[in-house]
Amino acid sequence: RATQAFVGANTSPDWSPDGKYLAYVSQRGRAPFGLGSHIIAIRSVETGQERELSPKVNPKRHYGTLRWSPDGRSLLVLGRDKKGRQGLYQLDADTGAVTPLVQVEPGVYIWHAVWSRDGRTIFYTRNDLGTKSSLILVHDLATGREKELYRAVVPGGIGRGLAVSPDGRQLAFITGDQATRSTALKVMPAAGGETRELLRAQEPEAIAWNAGLAWTPDGRDVLFGRERSTSLEDQTVELWRISAEGGEPEKLELAMEQLRGLRFHPDGRRIVFTAGQFKAEVWVMENFLPKLETKAARMEDE
Repeated sequence: RATQAFVGANTSPDWSPDGKYLAYVSQRGRAPFGLGSHIIAIRSVETGQERELSPKVNPKRHYGTLRWSPDGRSLLVLGRDKKGRQGLYQLDADTGAVTPLVQVEPGVYIWHAVWSRDGRTIFYTRNDLGTKSSLILVHDLATGREKELYRAVVPGGIGRGLAVSPDGRQLAFITGDQATRSTALKVMPAAGGETRELLRAQEPEAIAWNAGLAWTPDGRDVLFGRERSTSLEDQTVELWRISAEGGEPEKLELAMEQLRGLRFHPDGRRIVFTAGQFKAEVWVMENFLPKLETKAARMEDE
């Protein structure tokens, strides 16, 4: 465990660019299903000390985006404002001040977002229920202009695993196709262009949507999660890697329940991730209270 505080309530971790800090989203209160308030904790890797930010937007806990900016001064947050509008926000890592970057209308959903390597643009995936399309877009922070890089029409779709290569030239992402019941890991130029398919998985196997993707720091391989079963009873996700040029994937020695949110430390020797899931059960306790003595029983005793 990366932290012993609020165990079971933490998710969406990311290393700072210098590797000295770990930021993550932490739920406060015991509201189920990720509802309620959330804070962003920033933990010193060296000392273990943590400080907390309480932004004026509520970060999405389960499938949220929390990404340090390349200069280490701010965080990219996927969340909702007090009016319930979903969007992408820039959070000052020192003050907690929030700047809206992208806000979407009802019926449009953002699943994942990442910084470009120079910090001038962000890439994000968007699902539009009205047009029944899934997009990868690049958003210029200075001008607000957006460019469409990739489009898929439902029942196809774009997953939440969006990752920029270390040199900033390529994007890796996951697509799903309900018609063929398959998922695929693809790469494309960050400037837009032809996509290449690295791997396709057919049900009951799948490339895990929530595990996310992580490039190795040398840019040679992509880490991804693989599910061997679509059963709700078995939600084990295995960690795999594949060359960015394609070829046979390699299984790594890590498998956990609902492994997700993969992120590489800048030193290339460590990864951080979230694992586990919320579970709720109804229980009955019997015969744990003392026997009640009725008034009639007392009269009989007298």
